Amino acid sequence: MDKPKRNKPAKVLHLSMPRTGSVSMMAAYNILGLTTYHGFDFIVRPDDQVEWENAIDAKFYGKGRLFEREDFDALLGEFLSDFPMVWVMLNLLDPYVMRARPATLIVKMEYGMSNCSDRESFEINARETYRNHYEMVRRKVPKERLLEYKLGSAWDPLCGSGV
Repeated sequence: MDKPKRNKPAKVLHLSMPRTGSVSMMAAYNILGLTTYHGFDFIVRPDDQVEWENAIDAKFYGKGRLFEREDFDALLGEFLSDFPMVWVMLNLLDPYVMRARPATLIVKMEYGMSNCSDRESFEINARETYRNHYEMVRRKVPKERLLEYKLGSAWDPLCGSGV
């Protein structure tokens, strides 16, 4: 079965790590007319959770085929995506809630990204995981296409970037 294709190019890739102001950025993107796919969407879309689990298993646990651009285009459609809420879930939610599928997938993804298998090693690896992620983004994104937005910088950096 053919996967649907994105019918308009993505204008923005939001590549920040969780708990770095993603709800505020989502609100700003929405004001600018960009449709966002946020962790809130992930929670209420159970079919997406299956696809995310396939992507997580392939990327971090060597199970299945790695997702390619077409797979993410089919999953995200016209959305601008980030994947927030992980630190809230890990630290604040009741352990019973953490057994729900969205929560377990987020923990699985975070443990894979942080190269760990329990909460203690996750907390130890968190800062290095963040630093490594941002270093990778800076290496891969051409400088003329990269905006490192600092919360509180108002609208100029976002609106002046051609969005």
